[in-house]
Amino acid sequence: MTFAQALNTLKETRTLTTELLRPLGISFENFLRFSQLSSNRHEAVLNELIAHLEALNACSNNEAFHARNR
Repeated sequence: MTFAQALNTLKETRTLTTELLRPLGISFENFLRFSQLSSNRHEAVLNELIAHLEALNACSNNEAFHARNR
């Protein structure tokens, strides 16, 4: 799965799964921390994560990130 595919899946489902971790560059430790959040905080962090990943995707200098996560 590519970064763009993972980002689109995250935006559509609004669910962070282990399948999305590698393409998005998210550590399993951060995934576990995310899963421990309350529902309200979970939603806020998810919105921030999507905004951050969209900005990263729009950045012209993200080739190294994408190459690392292939």
